[in-house]
Amino acid sequence: MFGRSNLSGLLHAENKEKQLIAAAAIRNIDPDSSNNEKNLLLSAFNSNDENICSLIIKQMKNDNEILPDEKLIKYLNEESSIVRNAALSVVESRASLVLLPHIIQCLSYPRSAMPARSALQVYDENEVVELLIEHAQNKNVEKSLVIGIIRTIKKYPTKDSLDMLLSVISPKVPPIQA
Repeated sequence: MFGRSNLSGLLHAENKEKQLIAAAAIRNIDPDSSNNEKNLLLSAFNSNDENICSLIIKQMKNDNEILPDEKLIKYLNEESSIVRNAALSVVESRASLVLLPHIIQCLSYPRSAMPARSALQVYDENEVVELLIEHAQNKNVEKSLVIGIIRTIKKYPTKDSLDMLLSVISPKVPPIQA
């Protein structure tokens, strides 16, 4: 079993991924660990390497100091699907309402739509449906987001979601009468 001294030795490994995993492990064991681990982890977020950035996002999923929701929002809006999907995997464990609109935006990216739908499942169904409808009915909504919302709304068969589907598919169809 690795002890803290063994992990500390890995902080100076040649392999950057090993360094980051060791720093994250030390930080997870002892959140008040030295600034050396914290600084190493924080600098990894600035990496241009999407694999490093993705790795550190996943490793720090439970650390709100190093990876606060504001930083997570930044990664949910990243161009890189690898980074965006890593952020979506963290969102599932946080279930913070501030993240919900950003998760919905991820539905517009084909490579992130499935992880985004998975992340939505941890939220209250009514809140999800309300935001999906709101986004779909936005006049400036991108077609790719509408498609993502239509694929997602199938999991939420409510009267409002069905009305929204019908209005998006054929705006001339009147809402379903109860």
